[in-house]
Amino acid sequence: MKVSGLILAGGRASRMGGGDKCLIAIGGRSILAHLIERLAPQVETLAIGANGDPARFEAFGLPVLPDASSGGTVPAENEGPLAGIVAGLGWAEARGQDALLAVSGDTPFIPRTLGRSLAAAMSAAPARCAVARFGGEPYPLAALWATSLRSDVEKRFRAGERAVRIVQRSLGAAHADFDGGYDPFLGANTPADIEALEALWESGAVRD
Repeated sequence: MKVSGLILAGGRASRMGGGDKCLIAIGGRSILAHLIERLAPQVETLAIGANGDPARFEAFGLPVLPDASSGGTVPAENEGPLAGIVAGLGWAEARGQDALLAVSGDTPFIPRTLGRSLAAAMSAAPARCAVARFGGEPYPLAALWATSLRSDVEKRFRAGERAVRIVQRSLGAAHADFDGGYDPFLGANTPADIEALEALWESGAVRD
């Protein structure tokens, strides 16, 4: 299976004074740097999904994909993460890839086996989408999407659907369970989350 990766970096740190959450430092490195290190070996090509000036990501050397537009009056940056997934699926499909591995841009410690485990779950079901799960809780923004879903997902998006979880459920998505001593999908949503992520880094638990 040929897989492209997409880091959904559209989240704004509104509860922490604004800015790009993916550029927050954990362990002396940006969350985005942690994600690239973990995700790049799992995919053939990798991109960042973000709106606004792409120059702020220039140092990372990756293409930056703006979110898809629904064609309505809502700016693309307010359409939610499904807009980024639609854009990523189109980008991967145009490059002849079989699937898109999309992850949230505020989760620095995703599993290094994420893509492999999701692909296995998708194959076993069989299904065309697989979602990561930890402690029984699905993480819709850690998922593998077959590029053959691009037109279907885009149609749902343009019809007004914005909930990634609902789209995945309607597609009959498979699940891959992850376990361990920490939540590998913990995101940097609040100052308390930042402290928890820093503590994970300091503990050495995520330095595999």
